[in-house]
Amino acid sequence: MARLSVIEWFDLPIREASGLCCATFDGVEHLVAIGDADTSVAWTPLVSERPSEWQVTSVADIEGLPDDLGQFEAVADAGDGRLVIMGEEPALVVLIDPRAQRCDGWWRLVVREQPDFAQLWDADENSRGEAMILLPDGHILVIKEKRPVMAVEYGPSGRRSLDRSRPASPWEPPAGHELPVAHWADVVDAPGDLSDCVAVGGRIVAVSDQDRCLVVLDHSDETLVAGPPISLGKKIEKPEGLAVTASGTWFVAMDTKTGSDALVTIEPPAL
Repeated sequence: MARLSVIEWFDLPIREASGLCCATFDGVEHLVAIGDADTSVAWTPLVSERPSEWQVTSVADIEGLPDDLGQFEAVADAGDGRLVIMGEEPALVVLIDPRAQRCDGWWRLVVREQPDFAQLWDADENSRGEAMILLPDGHILVIKEKRPVMAVEYGPSGRRSLDRSRPASPWEPPAGHELPVAHWADVVDAPGDLSDCVAVGGRIVAVSDQDRCLVVLDHSDETLVAGPPISLGKKIEKPEGLAVTASGTWFVAMDTKTGSDALVTIEPPAL
């Protein structure tokens, strides 16, 4: 099976990368990275599609957030210079402006009103939310990592979003501090796990750490269906972050102890 070749290697200023996204700050596209070693978030302007000077801040230092932010697993562009970051345990999403060091909201992902799903969600605190797409109406689509891989929608009042086919930008933060589960279903034909995802042209592309591959997730009536695996280069180990620029450059971040050579650009997949 053909593998997507690595084009270029870069260092990351954080350890144990767990999520990537592209975000626009003041009209300039940036690459954003998080890790699960601590509460750092890092961002860099992209110059000729390459990372340049990184800035790093600790989300834990931002006032107005809960004391226990847990392990960061996913990050998404919320528009207007803001980011949404998801923690796995406790299950939490926060809305911040990293450059202004400002909290614009936080929400706990609530499952208690759906006991059948809660049993699956609570079975392993290290196999919960790993990837995230922001949806309209203050909703989010969360990919549960494994055992089983699931597509889980959270939203105000526990109802589904009116438009689940496109990401929201800017994201509309809901009132309050809770997002109840609105819908859940297994991802059909999923690999062993999924670690991050990105919306591309109305489709979702996800990366598997365990199987070291990309998969395209297409919408069905009730869930997502995974396409055939697209293998990553043999030197890519523990891929945990995935992002694609507006011009189509693909980045993969790897979970390493130091951040050295933890970021690569790869050959674009044929979707």
